[in-house]
Amino acid sequence: MTGRFKIERGDIFYVTKAPVSTGSEQIAGRPGIVVSNDENNAHSTTIEVVCEQITTVSVDRLGDYIGKCNTEEMNNIDRCLLASMGLSSCYAQGVPHKEIESLVERDLYKKMYEIAVSKLANISTQIGMIERNGKI
Repeated sequence: MTGRFKIERGDIFYVTKAPVSTGSEQIAGRPGIVVSNDENNAHSTTIEVVCEQITTVSVDRLGDYIGKCNTEEMNNIDRCLLASMGLSSCYAQGVPHKEIESLVERDLYKKMYEIAVSKLANISTQIGMIERNGKI
């Protein structure tokens, strides 16, 4: 943790633009969901986030706090991460791939990104309403 704020698993931050990228790595800034564990988040200068792709970023690249995923959303994200990395118990037990597809969304990262964008849109709407009512 940088001392600026506490970073927790499930937090959603705007991750600022990366200075360089290679191949299909993401460079543009975008919302990211923190998926690294809280112990890591408390003691490391880097964290793992999902911004359509799992990526490790410096905590210095964290911009505005957008919100936090609820328990159900994090459970869905955990299932997606397990399946994406081939760590699902279904894989270990030899369950056919077709059955796994029924448990996990086809586009795993798109779903996680949609959660982050949805939270960002809700906050933007709330800020707009407050500004229109002259409460800022």
